[in-house]
This record gives sequence, C-alpha cells and structure tokens, in this order.
Amino acid sequence: MIPSITSDFVSPYLYRGQTARHRPCLPSVFRGLSAVDHPQKLTPAERARCFVDRVKLEEFTLALEMHPASRYAREIGLRVHPYALAQHYELPTDRIDLTQDHAVAAFFATNSCKNGVWLPERDGIGIVYRLHRNSFSEHYPDNLVCIGKQALPRPGEQKAYAFTLPLGFDFERFPMDIYTFQQVESCGQRLNDHFKGGDSLFPPDVMAEVANTIKAATTLSRQVVTRILGLDKSPPLPATKALEMNETFLRMHSSVHVSDREPIAMNSSQRKRAQASVKRMRRTFLKGVGALAVRKVKPGEFAR
Repeated sequence: MIPSITSDFVSPYLYRGQTARHRPCLPSVFRGLSAVDHPQKLTPAERARCFVDRVKLEEFTLALEMHPASRYAREIGLRVHPYALAQHYELPTDRIDLTQDHAVAAFFATNSCKNGVWLPERDGIGIVYRLHRNSFSEHYPDNLVCIGKQALPRPGEQKAYAFTLPLGFDFERFPMDIYTFQQVESCGQRLNDHFKGGDSLFPPDVMAEVANTIKAATTLSRQVVTRILGLDKSPPLPATKALEMNETFLRMHSSVHVSDREPIAMNSSQRKRAQASVKRMRRTFLKGVGALAVRKVKPGEFAR
C-alpha cells in the first residue's frame, strides 16, 4: 500500500500529457542520443553526456538524503524513490512521468513553461497517453513505480508515478491509448487557472533550488564520481585507475570536468527553510490521505 492524496475522481488508468507528440517518446536522459539499444553503441560524446547526467543524478540523491524530509520519511516508514523523485525536479533520468490524475495530465498537455512561467499553448497538436495501471503493474512490476504522497511537495501534488525505460525503448510501443487534439488557448487557460498558473503543482521547495544548482554546475565532484564507480558491483579496473580513465575520457569528450569541490547540498539558509517546512508538514501530512493499492498480494505473502 502507498499513501496517496485522496480524490473524488478514481480511475484504473494512468495518464501523461505533452504539448506536442515526439516520436520516439523517450526519457529525458536519452533524448538527442543515437537510436541504439546499448550504451557501447553510443558515440564517445554521448557516453560522456550520459555519465555526467548519472553523476548529477547521484549528487541529487546525496542532497536528498540530508534533507529533513528524508529523515521524517524514515521515521514514519515512508518508502522513498530518489531517482523517481529526481525526475520531478527536472534532472535527466531514464524515467517517464505519469500521473493518476487526468487533470494534471491535461495541464501538462496544454501548458508549457517559458522563462519560468507556465503559459497555455495557442496552437499545435497536443497529446495525452492513457494506460491501464493494473495491467502495467502486472506486466512491468519493476518498471512502474507509484511515488504517492511524499514528504516533499511536488510528487504528491502531481499524483505522480514513474515508468522506467531502458535505452532504445520507445514509450509509445507499450500497450496504451493515445489521444491527440488541437490546442485551444482558452482550454489551456482554464487548466492554468485551475492549477494557479502551475503554482499548485510546483509549490516552493528547497530541493528544487538544490536541483537547479546541480543542473547548472559546470564541474563534477570527484567524491560523487568515485561513489558512482564504487556502485559497480564488479569494476573491471581498480578504483583509482577507473577514476583516472573516466576523468581523461570526460576531458576529451565533454565540457564538464571533475574537480575536488564538495557535493552540492543545502546551504544554511535553505536548511533552515527546509526544517521549518517539515515542521509545518508534520502536523498535517497524514490528513486527507488514503491508501492506494498498487499491486495484488498473493495469499500468504504478508506472512512471509
């Protein structure tokens, strides 16, 4: 069971909205890469880009671990999905955003963010994907994650799910309904007003500030790069040699270089605001929350 914000609208479907159709439909980390099915088939520059994105993703998860919301989540036994959460802070990941709320999908299908402001589309063809939640949970249990309500603002407000796609997989090739429509500015404006110009879906959040700093960084922390190399269960080379080779590879094929800087984390001001936010949240976190069954349990499974 996953805690989820209750809603008068209950549907067996999940949705995804986009202001335009992209073929293939890929996770953000794979967009713009060669159409291949294995990382070794990518060009050196593409592999370097993927490595940089992976390091920044790990840097975000380290910052997330230090957020007081993560400590509160551990206190109440709330399961956290760091990579899926990173997706909701616009870091490139191998996940596709989904929502259990059709209105949220409709907002993202009719509004786009321009210079930090969400505005309705005036013309063009928008798209909404609809897939059956239970079917995907059954056939792709390791790919579909229900994020549910978290101790951070965005995922809960967006009724968020995440679907993981490996390199070379097109989201549109999975079994789902695909609806395209002509953009009408007045329709997008009604949805924009409903979500208060997007503020309801993107409330003030310290982790968003940290994520933006990580995305804009022109260097990688050597400490985080070493951590990434250590996550390899059977590294082909000693850690020191692997680090040297990766740094050389990045210098040759990327504008982002490795440095001795500390991993990016909350500053003192952000930490105080985060603590105050979590203190307020503790009083109301479990109000208006229901339990969402995300998969069928086999007989006797709880006993094990």
